[in-house]
Amino acid sequence: IDFQALQQLMNSFYKVTGIATAMTDVNGNIRLATGWQDICVRFHRIHPETLANCKESDSCLAKTVKEGEYALYKCKNGMWDLVTPIVVSGRHVANFFLGQFFFDDEVPDYDFFRKQAKRYGFDTEEYLAALDRVPRWSRALVENVQEFNSLLALLISRLSIGNIRLSRALEERQKVEHELLLSKFCIDNAGIGIYQTFEQHISSANGYACRSLGYSFEEL
Repeated sequence: IDFQALQQLMNSFYKVTGIATAMTDVNGNIRLATGWQDICVRFHRIHPETLANCKESDSCLAKTVKEGEYALYKCKNGMWDLVTPIVVSGRHVANFFLGQFFFDDEVPDYDFFRKQAKRYGFDTEEYLAALDRVPRWSRALVENVQEFNSLLALLISRLSIGNIRLSRALEERQKVEHELLLSKFCIDNAGIGIYQTFEQHISSANGYACRSLGYSFEEL
């Protein structure tokens, strides 16, 4: 997967939509991220326990989602996310996320977040201020984003399969070229005369053949 190209694409997507994105490997390690909210960057992804909550929520849920499908879920830290798997040649290699957000028709559970700030030693005022900056999405927008999420994941999978096939073709070509060079080296340095003829004309000859007959290659 070309993560650098995807990062540039997601940066542009965030500028247009304000929607945060991320991609992790199957172990929950971040491979690219754009527009993540302060509540995650400055708090949840910093503390080891809340970070473990993030990874557990992300990796466990993503395992249950099939290729081309998506899941909407609330992580253990209280944030809504969307996830769809990246599957390449039948192998689950990564997860694609959009979030974090609240629905515009819901009221965040401030008591839950106050208790969380106290439990993990966050500055309560700064933590709740970061909470208030989390975007509110309509359910219609979430539905559209879900569709985009799934289609992009499928596209990434197909492009990755193309990259794999191209890589294998290049490897096979390099292997053939190496074998040809090795064959030529063996013929050129053989201790016997080797000729190749075409329609009763000598088209090639190795060094031993030239030396034994006393002719140059061009003369032969």
